[in-house]
Amino acid sequence: MVGKTTGRTLELKLLRTDRSGALGKRLAEIRASVIDRLWGSFALLAIIGTPASAMRAFNTGWLRLYTFHVAMGALVLAIYFARRRLSAALKLGLLIVIFWTIGLVGLLSTGLIGASLWWLSLSVLLLSALYSIRAGMGAAALMVLVTVLTGVGYVQGWLVLPFDANAYIRTPTGW
Repeated sequence: MVGKTTGRTLELKLLRTDRSGALGKRLAEIRASVIDRLWGSFALLAIIGTPASAMRAFNTGWLRLYTFHVAMGALVLAIYFARRRLSAALKLGLLIVIFWTIGLVGLLSTGLIGASLWWLSLSVLLLSALYSIRAGMGAAALMVLVTVLTGVGYVQGWLVLPFDANAYIRTPTGW
């Protein structure tokens, strides 16, 4: 069987070849594709989540947090429709900034009741997977610090919930 290469041999040969330029280009294409798909998912989440968030006003009254959610939903949709004109690095940066903005505003206004830590955790995951492990570790450390400081603010009474948490937790829209 001269001249015949098995799949395993071909894989090993490809790993040994110097193709850093081609590999880098292919990885950049994959990263850009993943980022675009994330924006598509995020836009769908904005279409569903923004009205759902605003519906909580029936139980709590209109809070500034809901205005913020409507503004973030509009921003996400605007970026989604402009995504083809933006670089992958800018789209990733905007995604991380929006995740952190939603997470921080939620953490400061609802404490642990809201999904704030999920937004911050997702940003750590995205940074680790799409940028670098070091950036993800730094974001994780910052997330822990911000969470601890916010917890201190609530424990000391410097931060208070703008609604009755016990009443909120018993409503369907709170879940």
